[in-house]
Amino acid sequence: MPLSIENETGWLSGRLGLAEAKAMLAEGERALAAGCTTFDLSGVEHVDSAAVGLLLAWRRRAAASGRPLALRGLPESVRGLIALYRVEALLGDE
Repeated sequence: MPLSIENETGWLSGRLGLAEAKAMLAEGERALAAGCTTFDLSGVEHVDSAAVGLLLAWRRRAAASGRPLALRGLPESVRGLIALYRVEALLGDE
């Protein structure tokens, strides 16, 4: 799963399962450190619960740095997992 950065937005595409989430954790944290303020998941085609954990980790990292992090283009599958785990207040689409 590539993460491309354009205008402070990180664009994710492809699969976002456990294997990809492990690899994306550090890549997303580097993007946040470089000033990324938004992650767009509109290109993500498959997710599992690891995606929710990844988004929570990125949101915590941004908050620890005193910066907001917007999540855009959340696929319905991600929204469903967010609702299942009742973390809408933490990961709601902005």
